[in-house]
Amino acid sequence: MTVQTNYYTIARVSALASTLALSFMLMLCKKWLKISKHKPFHHTLTISHNNNIIVIMIPPFTKTGLLPAGEHLATWEEIVAHYGTNSHRLRLLAGLLEAIEALQTAQSDWILINGSFVTDKEYPNDIDSCYDDQNLDYDLLEQLEPSLLEFDNARAAQKARFGCEFFPARAVADSAGKTFQHFFQFDRYNQAKGIIKLELKQKGGNP
Repeated sequence: MTVQTNYYTIARVSALASTLALSFMLMLCKKWLKISKHKPFHHTLTISHNNNIIVIMIPPFTKTGLLPAGEHLATWEEIVAHYGTNSHRLRLLAGLLEAIEALQTAQSDWILINGSFVTDKEYPNDIDSCYDDQNLDYDLLEQLEPSLLEFDNARAAQKARFGCEFFPARAVADSAGKTFQHFFQFDRYNQAKGIIKLELKQKGGNP
C-alpha cells in the first residue's frame, strides 16, 4: 500500500510540474503573439537567397557541447523551441524578450546570443548578449530600459531586471581590442565557437 501511495504521489507531482511548465510556455507564447502584432522582428522559418529557399536551422552541438564556429541565424520560434527546454530556461527567455522589445524600438537591427545558454548546459546562470548599436537611439533606450546601459557591479541591474547581460556589439571587450561581436565567438581557451544571431525588424516594417 505504501509503495502504491508513493507512486501515486510521484505521479501527481510529475503531472503538476508538467502543467506548470506548460502554463509558463503558454504565457510566453501569448506574450510573443501580442508583440508580433507589431511585427517586431522576422519570425518565418525560411529565407530567400539567390532564388533558393534556405531552411534556417540551429546546428547540433559539437562534442564539447558548443555550437560550431560562426554566427548562426535563427528565428525566435527556433530559439524558444531549441533552448526553452525547462522552466528555468523559459524564464531567461522571457527576460530576453523584454529587453528585445526595448532594443527593437530603439532601432537595433539584431542581437547575438552567447554564453552557456547556447550550450548543452541544462541550467545556465544567465544569457549573455550583445546588440547592434550602429544606429541605436541611446537616448530612447535609456528612457525605455535604463538598466540596459548600466554596466557597473558586473551588470547587476541587468541581471536583476532580465536575468541576462547585454553589451553594445561594437564596444571593446578585451585588452586585445576585440569587440563583443568578435569576442563572443571564442571560448576561454581562445578556440572558435558558435553563437546565435536574431535579426530584429522595426515596428511597421516588413515581416
